[in-house]
Formats: sequence, structure tokens, C-alpha cells
Amino acid sequence: MTKGPDVNEYDDPFHQIILEASENKYLIESYARIFPSLQRYRRYSSVLLHETKDNPLSIEMQYQHANILSAIRSRDPEAARRAMTGHITSCVNHAAFAMSAPSYSGRDKPRR
Repeated sequence: MTKGPDVNEYDDPFHQIILEASENKYLIESYARIFPSLQRYRRYSSVLLHETKDNPLSIEMQYQHANILSAIRSRDPEAARRAMTGHITSCVNHAAFAMSAPSYSGRDKPRR
């Protein structure tokens, strides 16, 4: 597989730019509270989000970010809201899936 952009190199700065531009104190504080958990998830999910151009999850994230950026550039708040909601929903779904994997907590077998 061909190496694509490093997800971690652009993901954090992308989110920080969006947060700062929002000027929404609640959003900024909420993100700061969940950031440590996001970092732990990213360390685990590096297998799921490894940076290759053929990785569907990495490609999906890039597509979602492009949609968000496009909506912001076009000054379309409803499109930006839809793009952000889709991105957040997708991230939550990927995290839930990843955390349900037996190897997430170091186990070889799922708990009964």
C-alpha cells in the first residue's frame, strides 16, 4: 500500500482551527475535556486509521473533513452543521466498533 498523508499531522490542527473559528466557549471547553480520551483512542485505532491511501477509514475521514471545509468556505451553516454531524456520528461509530474488539483492552478473547 502506498503511504498517504499522516492522519495525526492534519487531524489535530484541523480540529483546532475549526474550534478557534467557532469562538464557542462551550465547544472549545468540551473538546478540551474529551481530548485525552481521543488521544487514547487514536493510539489504539492507529491500526484502523493507518495512513495509507487505500485505507477506507482514513479516506472517509479525509472526505468528511473536505465536506466540512467546503461548507465553511461556501459560508453555508446548514451544510457545515450536516457535515459536522456526519463526521461526529462516524467517529463515534468507529470508536464504538474499535472498543468492542477483543484486543482493545489487551484481551485475546471477548468477555462472557
